[in-house]
Amino acid sequence: MEERQADTISFLKKEGWIHVICDEPQAGEGSVPLVLETTHSQNALVRFHGRNVHGWNNHGQENWREVRFLYRYNQTELLQWVEYIKQLEKQVETVTLLFNNNSGGDAYDNAKQLIQLLNIEYEGLHPKQMDFFDLL
Repeated sequence: MEERQADTISFLKKEGWIHVICDEPQAGEGSVPLVLETTHSQNALVRFHGRNVHGWNNHGQENWREVRFLYRYNQTELLQWVEYIKQLEKQVETVTLLFNNNSGGDAYDNAKQLIQLLNIEYEGLHPKQMDFFDLL
């Protein structure tokens, strides 16, 4: 990606495709670097994979898929993302955030934390929709 970053971003813009921004471990060759650049005027998409470097590259173990996404973002990391998200919001109409750090059940908690840090309030949702995972 790093060698072809400018070409890739240019191609995505030309085709009208959404660049998926990834937060993932920087674990050597094959890692997708964090590129906070949008390529679509309406939408930006961010995927949070966690930062478990050891688990990310440990393909030899039987449960590597579980270990790969076993990560809980801390407050400092989420606060940095609040700033990044504010930057992205200036460039597009909608920023969609997907937490994929779900091996240990951390995706839900981290998403709820980020909702609070961004001061997002939802209206008109079914009462159980926002606390659906609280019982887990």
